Amino acid sequence: SSSKPSLKTTTSLNTLNLPPQMKITHKKKIYLTQKRFTSCILTHISNKSLLVTAGDGQMSLWDLNTFKIIKTLQIRNFEINHICYLEHTGLILGSSWNTRELRLWSVINQDIRFHSRKSINDGASCSIQLTKLDIVCTALKRDLLFWGSRSGKNYFRFKIPNQLEIRVITAVENKNCIAVGCK
Repeated sequence: SSSKPSLKTTTSLNTLNLPPQMKITHKKKIYLTQKRFTSCILTHISNKSLLVTAGDGQMSLWDLNTFKIIKTLQIRNFEINHICYLEHTGLILGSSWNTRELRLWSVINQDIRFHSRKSINDGASCSIQLTKLDIVCTALKRDLLFWGSRSGKNYFRFKIPNQLEIRVITAVENKNCIAVGCK
């Protein structure tokens, strides 16, 4: 027999099968970050208890102890589509499809400053760092570009088979691999 799944299935926090040591709570509501966002991206700087938000031509640095903005940096003509924190270098990496480049910012003494840029022929969608190998992987439309986070030197390029288009990537550190979500 073939039965259709119910469309009225609901899941609440009380019905989730969470491990006993996991507890989900609402910490604090923050109301105003910027007046408007065309996109909003977050990355956490764990060893400094900082959070970076980006959107609408600006980047803000937050103190996670006080939940207040420490510094906001205006970034003209560079719509950030993705950011990540490069742990080994202490840099924030931002990518833009429009300008087809990657930009790096340093975070020193709770201050954000421009560091450098790297042009990419294809629009970059997102980047991650493999911290064990000290290599950054940048997802392009149909390719993965691997390069050194300290040197900026390109190591190799991997083409995704079957003309699939990359949407998201994440590092799986314990397997020394990258998971790739494609369309």
